[in-house]
Amino acid sequence: MPVRAVLSLVLGVLMLGLGSFVALRPLWSHGVAFTGTLWLDVAFAMVFILRGLMNVSSARSAIAKAKDPMNR
Repeated sequence: MPVRAVLSLVLGVLMLGLGSFVALRPLWSHGVAFTGTLWLDVAFAMVFILRGLMNVSSARSAIAKAKDPMNR
């Protein structure tokens, strides 16, 4: 397994978790924003969730290519 793919996978999962936390936090904190304003929370969450999905997707394809050397 390539080290870069594993690091990308871990970073992607962390970004997904952080983005989800910021997106869902106003549900249990009665509308209090994490960053100070709600629109900034939404923007922060969207960027982190999308970038996390991109990292996870690219890491999964890199790991799959490394497992199957004939698929390069």
